[in-house]
Amino acid sequence: MAVDWVGRNLYWCDRNIDTIEVSQLNGLYRKVLVKDKLYLREPRALELFPKYGIMFLTDWGEQPHISRIAMDGSVKQKIITDKIRWPNALTIDYITEKIFWADASLDYIAMADLLGQNRRDIIVDNLPHTFAMTTYLDKIYWTCWGTNRILEAQKFSGEHRTDLISLVHRPMDLVVYHKLRQPECKF
Repeated sequence: MAVDWVGRNLYWCDRNIDTIEVSQLNGLYRKVLVKDKLYLREPRALELFPKYGIMFLTDWGEQPHISRIAMDGSVKQKIITDKIRWPNALTIDYITEKIFWADASLDYIAMADLLGQNRRDIIVDNLPHTFAMTTYLDKIYWTCWGTNRILEAQKFSGEHRTDLISLVHRPMDLVVYHKLRQPECKF
């Protein structure tokens, strides 16, 4: 699920019926944006970049990928298709305009630009089932289902990895609420 804080819409993916949908924050004007069994098989994470009118989506179906899709569903482009199996976690760094994702099967965290180019691995070891992630300032934060923890590291190097908290249950999501994570858009 993702909130368009500019247009005041709510977006979500439904992996049971393989769709991406949108409505106003109050639930009115619900619309299916993407329903294409050849394109969308197991949608998982969804992130929005309202400034550019684009969303990013992870899919870990038969042909796993990360896609870039117009927020009206009109333009779909698979931007990451290699060295990817279970792209679980996804986040956008709005300051540097980079996407970050984690693969829960291949156990890595990587980043790329908004077109999926200039890909670079950040962390490639000891990541037992990353599920959700976010960035804030110079850090990346993620949840680990293998250890029921929330961790952090330097965003671009993966250095200084630190356990922040140990939980009883598997942490399902992670959100930083701050104006740097929801920047104002000036059109």
